[in-house]
Amino acid sequence: MITHRRWLRAVGLFGLLVTIYFLTYTGQAITSDESLLFDAAHSFFQNRTLDIAYANTLRPYNTLPGDQVVTTLDSEPLQAYLSVPLLWIAAHVPGIGMMQTAWLFNIFVTALIACVLYYFGIQLGYSDNAALIVALVYGLATTAWAYSRLYFREPLFTLIILICVYGLERWRSSFDNGKFRFLPLLVAAFMLIVALLAKQASLLIVPMLLVVAFPRVRLSRRSALILLGVLAFLLILLIGYFVIGSRLGIAIRFQDRFATLDFSYLGAAAAGYLISPGASIWAFSPVLLLSFIGAYSLIRARRERYVIAVLVMTITFVVGYAILQGTNWIGGKAWGPRYMVPLVPFIAILLLPLAESILARRVKIATLAVIVGIVVQSVFVQVVGLMVPLDAYPNYLLSESIALCPVDKAICASDLAHQIVVWQDGVWNPLYLAPIVSADQFDTPSPIAWIANSSSGVVIPLSLLTIALSLVIIAEPRKLSRILVLSLSAGLVALLFFGMRSFYYDLRYDGTNDAAWKVLDSLDAQLQPGDTILLNDPSTYLNFFMNYYKGSESIYTLPYAPGERSVPDQPAEIETSNLDGQVNTYLSIMLARLSPKSARWWFISQYGPYSQGRLRPTEHYLAQHYYYGGEVVSQSTARLVLYDPTHAPPEVVPPWPAQTLSLDYGPATLVGFDLTRGLDYKAGQTVPISLLWHHEAWGNLAPFNYSVNVTILNSAGVTVAQQSGTPSGGFGLMTTWVDGGYYRDNKALVLPPNLAPGDYPIWVLVFDWRNSTNLSVTGENSAGDHAVIATIHVK
Repeated sequence: MITHRRWLRAVGLFGLLVTIYFLTYTGQAITSDESLLFDAAHSFFQNRTLDIAYANTLRPYNTLPGDQVVTTLDSEPLQAYLSVPLLWIAAHVPGIGMMQTAWLFNIFVTALIACVLYYFGIQLGYSDNAALIVALVYGLATTAWAYSRLYFREPLFTLIILICVYGLERWRSSFDNGKFRFLPLLVAAFMLIVALLAKQASLLIVPMLLVVAFPRVRLSRRSALILLGVLAFLLILLIGYFVIGSRLGIAIRFQDRFATLDFSYLGAAAAGYLISPGASIWAFSPVLLLSFIGAYSLIRARRERYVIAVLVMTITFVVGYAILQGTNWIGGKAWGPRYMVPLVPFIAILLLPLAESILARRVKIATLAVIVGIVVQSVFVQVVGLMVPLDAYPNYLLSESIALCPVDKAICASDLAHQIVVWQDGVWNPLYLAPIVSADQFDTPSPIAWIANSSSGVVIPLSLLTIALSLVIIAEPRKLSRILVLSLSAGLVALLFFGMRSFYYDLRYDGTNDAAWKVLDSLDAQLQPGDTILLNDPSTYLNFFMNYYKGSESIYTLPYAPGERSVPDQPAEIETSNLDGQVNTYLSIMLARLSPKSARWWFISQYGPYSQGRLRPTEHYLAQHYYYGGEVVSQSTARLVLYDPTHAPPEVVPPWPAQTLSLDYGPATLVGFDLTRGLDYKAGQTVPISLLWHHEAWGNLAPFNYSVNVTILNSAGVTVAQQSGTPSGGFGLMTTWVDGGYYRDNKALVLPPNLAPGDYPIWVLVFDWRNSTNLSVTGENSAGDHAVIATIHVK
């Protein structure tokens, strides 16, 4: 009966926290670490790799081994693996986004941590109510709440090590009572090995685990069993480290990290983590200050094991992260000390004696008022962190830096040496502490999803329902418990489903962009196995496709081109007439490695021929080095262009084309062509053809940008495939051709999938698009206004 009651309370606690966390859910990446981790999770879901495809531009260019196109995740992958069920749901349920759904991960994880903490308190001998209070305090009055909305690995790591310690506690307590329970020890060892896949810092908890695991020694025989258990535990750890760790490259990363230890930030980090007003554990979770009272009570009661354990864990984490992270000890953009998040539930354990004293009414009214005040303040700190975007704080520091700049304001805007920065003033100066500054930024647009998307009419009523059901279950109903649990489960599913659907067309994901949706709809209708999607750069549609694309073919983001103008009609970063110099150095390697792995490329760009002041070097590079298959979607702000990924012949001559011709069209002579894949094809295949033009003079024609039409016809003269337009994918304007110059025009013609077997001639025409008239052509196999240059055979 007691077990059933506790299970009900845990269910109610889980439902309550999931609902509250969903009320503050943002559903979007705030840091690059989150984007990289999601990218790896998506790649693992899509093709069982950890490739960084979407977000590869967040990693600097380097030479990758073999034929690897992009780098892989350079951190422990467990969260990527465990996110797959959420991504599967998002991919198969219409109206919910991929990225938005992945951001539910830590909502569930953090609620589970609170449930484990509840059972932990009971295991330590405290009452159900005291354990429940501490679990709620952890869930709502510490940074755990703020991290439930982020996609960091810290919550998962926290859950794993908390289960590990809970297992050790159950094993040791049973051992102290004269029993040897193997299962809890096995669970603890397994979770420790699993922790290696979550965070490198898993080894930092080993000293604390030894404190928890070491039983009270009474008999020499028991001493031998203790030693045996500890050795077995360490043996399992070592096996896991060297077997699993080495297979995943984790061991190498550990060795590399420990080979470059940096002690220079130890003092600054230790002071920051432990006593600073702007970066310490207590500054962002003031309620944990009450743990000192609990620790004092435990010491007086001679139950100091967890006081020692928490102290040891605090020391190892503070020293370990200070040494391992060095300059990055503060953890980047986050709410509070990110690397100290796993410490929080263990410090919260020290609140248990205080909660028990309050329930037993052993605390004076004045003291109780102070305790309640600290709890309320701690909850308020979390609310500030949740309601205000994390960007508001660094943006404020930057604006203050510029406003108070003692030198040139442009220097202060770009040089960290002249700025107010988080890891200095933000740690110690009361004017620039994150909780204080953020509290002053409440007028900043809220990052909370239902507020940003005006979805209160959907989310609030369902949330009130699930909160009410959760509270009823927590209140220990004697009847209808099964019905209440089923009702809560249905309520949570309804809340998440309808809530996520109400956030779907999120403006922060460009969810109302009709042009982007037309591109995506076209892709969904035409993608085939082996196709690859290429984004022009990460500036415009990256988040849109990360959230809304649900296909099984990979999307790669191409790197920024330094030859593109970031501001129209302003100089680019690199000014050169050499196209290869205008694109990113990595592009040629990336495309060369991607080419043999792709059947077709679908290039997505926010720029077009009429985009004012844009040069489009990446698109130009594709047209010059590969085969242009035409625009599938053409809009002013979103275009979808098809390419055949076969590498085209070089732009320069020699080498000359495999098939030589002499067909004079007036403005240029077609001197030859290459059919890279020969003359034999199957229905549905792409025919890549590269024409080589030679321009001498305009003769009797006025200079004009004529178009080239390459057509494949059947025996009845009906067009079956065609590619028509300005040469070189729109970049080969004939008015720019110089006398005596040679110019390649690479075109890809897609054969219909139901094309009947037979022979099909290829025609080439040059025409004036203003009046749709074809220019006359002279030479072998010419027929007035066109020439037949080859015949392909379809099997």
